[in-house]
Amino acid sequence: MHDEEVFIALAGMAGVFGLPAIWVVTHYAYLAWKQWHATALVRDMLNRGYTAQEIMQMFQVLGHRYPRHMKPIIDVPPAKPIRQPAYN
Repeated sequence: MHDEEVFIALAGMAGVFGLPAIWVVTHYAYLAWKQWHATALVRDMLNRGYTAQEIMQMFQVLGHRYPRHMKPIIDVPPAKPIRQPAYN
């Protein structure tokens, strides 16, 4: 084989096997980064005194999905009393 043919064969094998491996690593790195930021946000909200219901509503607004094997928790009792508005 000539050097050009060897280079083309190696480049083809790298494309067939390397690109999917890079995609998988990048995909899961993105998911880990996203979860890291969500965890930091929840910790910050807990430190500020938000309830579980408020945190869940925030994640619903952001568009986070529940895992397939878990059912969404719709009604979580508030951890602190809900203040009524001053006017009716």
